[in-house]
Amino acid sequence: MPSHPIRSLLCVTSVAAVLLAAVAVPASAHPHGPTDDEYTFIGGGWGHGTGMSQYGALGRAEAGHTYEEILAFYYDGTTLTTDPDLVPDDVDVRIAVHSTTVFRPSGLLTVSMDGRFLDTTVNTLTVRRGSGGWHINSSNIDWCRGFCSGTVLTVDFDDGEPVRVSNTVNGAEHYAHGQFQLTPAAGGVANCGNQNSNQYCLVIGELTMQQYLYGLDEMPHSWPADALKAQAVAARSYATAIMRERSGWAAPFDLYASTRDQEYKAWDYEREAGHDLWEAQVDATDDTVLTYRANNEDPVEVIVGYYSSSNGGHAAANEEPRRDVVPYLLAKPDPYDAAPDADGDPQNATHSWERTYTTAQISQWLADYPFADLDVGDIVEIYIARPGPSGRIDDAQVTLVGTDRTLDVLNDNDEPFGYRFYYALVLGCRSEPGCRPPLSTKLALQGSHAGSGYNVHTLPFADIASNAPYAEAVAWMLNNDLTTGTTPTTFSPERSLTRAQFAAFLWRFAGEPESADGSLTFDDVEPESYYSEAVGWMLDRDITVGCSTDPVVLFCPNDTLKTSQVATFLWNFAGRTYSNHPVTFTDIGINAYYLEAARWMVEHRLWVDEFFNPPRDPASFNPYDDVNRARMAMFIWLLAEAAGAFDTDVDLPPLMRSP
Repeated sequence: MPSHPIRSLLCVTSVAAVLLAAVAVPASAHPHGPTDDEYTFIGGGWGHGTGMSQYGALGRAEAGHTYEEILAFYYDGTTLTTDPDLVPDDVDVRIAVHSTTVFRPSGLLTVSMDGRFLDTTVNTLTVRRGSGGWHINSSNIDWCRGFCSGTVLTVDFDDGEPVRVSNTVNGAEHYAHGQFQLTPAAGGVANCGNQNSNQYCLVIGELTMQQYLYGLDEMPHSWPADALKAQAVAARSYATAIMRERSGWAAPFDLYASTRDQEYKAWDYEREAGHDLWEAQVDATDDTVLTYRANNEDPVEVIVGYYSSSNGGHAAANEEPRRDVVPYLLAKPDPYDAAPDADGDPQNATHSWERTYTTAQISQWLADYPFADLDVGDIVEIYIARPGPSGRIDDAQVTLVGTDRTLDVLNDNDEPFGYRFYYALVLGCRSEPGCRPPLSTKLALQGSHAGSGYNVHTLPFADIASNAPYAEAVAWMLNNDLTTGTTPTTFSPERSLTRAQFAAFLWRFAGEPESADGSLTFDDVEPESYYSEAVGWMLDRDITVGCSTDPVVLFCPNDTLKTSQVATFLWNFAGRTYSNHPVTFTDIGINAYYLEAARWMVEHRLWVDEFFNPPRDPASFNPYDDVNRARMAMFIWLLAEAAGAFDTDVDLPPLMRSP
């Protein structure tokens, strides 16, 4: 949704490198101790951050970018299209929900009920909705002799002759275009207040699109012409697309007059000094909108031209605040959002900002949050993980650690919902005089809160829940550069592991030692492969002899790793300490090459099948099962804590957790 560059959008439910730089906490340290009494958040932007940044448009226009170039940057793959058939020319805007309205005209008012003429007056007109229907008075004369039955009351006036209207919630008092339309809020009419029989929707209707745009107070009219043109096209596109989406809804209007849609200030904005500069750019782009067509089979459609005051230096993808992927609203860096002046200093005061709140404040705000139970007692720690590609926490995993409990902030579908934490800060701060709430969901914890490591709450992998039995193992591997995941946002815990991949993991755990002579005897291991050094080291250390010696010596790097193989590799790596520990496995023969390795694993508590759900049969070793990445992480993580599992002649790996 759009927002004004000098007003807040807090009322609105608002690359890979960014995800890997998520706010993180060292696994061995708390980000915030119980004796600390402040949290500092570093944020950026004002509003949802998708589509055009208004300050970015300013910065680009002042740098010489045309409005076409500005729009092309913020709305990928779209086309500027001038076509009057695409743009509606009857716009109805809801300006208030009232029970009483006073109209003070500068000319004549014509009043009709359901299209039937009632009267024309030049006097103050008072309309009230009460028991029985409408009450209409002018010059202390009751037109209805009590009340008028009927549904839609319309009040017409001559175009250009302003009418002052009392009690409009958007702050505008004068309207000079269109027609007033009053429709009862009761009777199931959507979006018209509390469905109170004594209330009605007050709408300014029958506006042309140009008249509607003239009254939009969304960008200072003193800004450069190309910024204003970009704003006019974005606003026209937004209104057109939203009206199309709402064409079937029951409400008697198309758009809201507030930042719920766009800030419509009507005649009060039009009569400001310098407004002609804005009006000129609205006229210069008449009937011009942004359109998008995915392929030749799809129809050309006007896009929803979202914009906000500031994106904090990084445009947000549409899915960050709204969950739906939209091909023309992408995450990307935006240095012009700072709107640097001639000296390079930012003109945009909301490009970056800082907010500091006490532990007591945050604890109370969470306890008071009205839409969900966020009370955790006194806050001890806050973890923020997996923000969106622009750094916004709308769907990030936020974990609150308090004196009473630890809570993952979720939505009603049990999905991560960082926006709920953000909005708790907003509502709580608003309740305290002088408190400055955060301006957008693009925020992170500063200083001691933002460590360089990960724990179960700060993993960047969307496919590992914080309560997964292997989450701590994966966090440890990530902290020690044993893994980077299969992508920046996935670990793929259920994916089977190849022998080459396991060799690389084990070699990294050992500290990436060099092999004795660097030579390889396996015919299927290419010297330049990512795993060649690891396999050479395993061969030198007698951890492996390969998978075949006839007719050639092979390692079988692309074969999936089996349970029997991983047990043997780890046992060999630890020095092949003798074990006669009893095991319950019924599927291991007395002469199996991996029997002693299996006993060694059980003896030193490295066997991890009991960690998984559903649990495996304790009598089964399943020697020929594939080993997935989650089990591999658990095996190495447990071995890193089991110094007693190593032979006394074997040097412990440098990454042992408790040597």
